[in-house]
Amino acid sequence: YRRGGTSMRPEFETPEDFHRWTQRQRQREIAEMQQLLVDARQIGCEALVQAHVGHSLARATYQQALGNTTTDAQRWQLVRESRDLPTWWRLRKALHHLYPTPTMAVKRWQQALKRARRR
Repeated sequence: YRRGGTSMRPEFETPEDFHRWTQRQRQREIAEMQQLLVDARQIGCEALVQAHVGHSLARATYQQALGNTTTDAQRWQLVRESRDLPTWWRLRKALHHLYPTPTMAVKRWQQALKRARRR
């Protein structure tokens, strides 16, 4: 198994570091799914690929948009407008953006558990 690379989650010093890394990773994920759809359209199987990546693309696009908001009002507006995704899921993701410090604490705890299991 390869260690490092861009997919391994690093340890973050601040919520802002976590946000930058997450947004960059998500942009890569969105670009990959969009390219899959473009390629599928060219060979005539877009509907099939859309069925497999459509939900993931909608979730990633929502999270990217949520990360690009700058005010709590914008976040709540996005939660209300994105009705194609489950309400509980949209709300949970919005809360991560509204309260980044507790989110960071939980992520650090999860990373510590994961690293302890690898040893």
